[in-house]
Amino acid sequence: MEAKHSKSSAGKHAGDAAPADEKAPAAHGRAAAEQREERPAEPQEGSVRYLDGKGLRRPLDPPQLVQRGMAAFALVAVVVGGWLLFQWVDRVYLAPAGEQEALQRNLTREVSADIPVLSSLMPLDDAAMMQTFTDAGFTLYERVPLGTNAEGGFDVVKLPSDVPLEEAGLLYLQGINNISAASAAKLLNGSWDLEVSRKSGTVLRLHYADFTATDADSAIFSAMESQGLDSTMVTDSGVDDAGNTYQAGTADGYTWRISVIGLSEVYKSSGLPATAQYVGIRFTG
Repeated sequence: MEAKHSKSSAGKHAGDAAPADEKAPAAHGRAAAEQREERPAEPQEGSVRYLDGKGLRRPLDPPQLVQRGMAAFALVAVVVGGWLLFQWVDRVYLAPAGEQEALQRNLTREVSADIPVLSSLMPLDDAAMMQTFTDAGFTLYERVPLGTNAEGGFDVVKLPSDVPLEEAGLLYLQGINNISAASAAKLLNGSWDLEVSRKSGTVLRLHYADFTATDADSAIFSAMESQGLDSTMVTDSGVDDAGNTYQAGTADGYTWRISVIGLSEVYKSSGLPATAQYVGIRFTG
């Protein structure tokens, strides 16, 4: 009886195990099918594959903020370029023409030099000389002011009547050789400088630029005429070692000498007339 029971139990257990074995092949088949569905299809020979073109269909215009920045940059570039072009045209074409016009205007303007007669100043002391200039209404620029030299004497520039003292002072501080020809003509035409020395007697030296002269002889003639001198008073003449053309003599008990040299030999300001002369008048007593 026990053996029968065991056989029956074994058969029953064997029957229970059979359905599990039948389900395993079915599960395996479903997994294989799923793998086949997930695996991408292999391209067939001769087939065409197209890339995703969504990125190419986007608009090519940059964002509005970038467009505004580009427009602002272009505007600035146009303005700067125009300004640089104007500066170049002005420097190359307009400036030289304007400089030449200003030069001619300053050379031909009506202004009096009011050259003093040195023989009339020789008997005066320094203060009396300065008072004479003040009474005449001259605008003076004092290079060596009155009373600053222990030995006496002074150095003063009479300015053109149409040049303010402040402007003349700035030009003199720069130096004639460092300013334009137009500015030099404005400062020199109608002006003179007088140096008074008391070291050994009295010596007056007057200098000015003569823009009306055609040569050295014409400048000497004009200078002699301004001092009330004539050819009968000449005791010496010629050209000295420095290249000055001169005439010398005596008048009213004083020794005088007038010397002339080209203005370009004294000032290196390019553009001044080639015929302009630098005149020096000296009285000694």
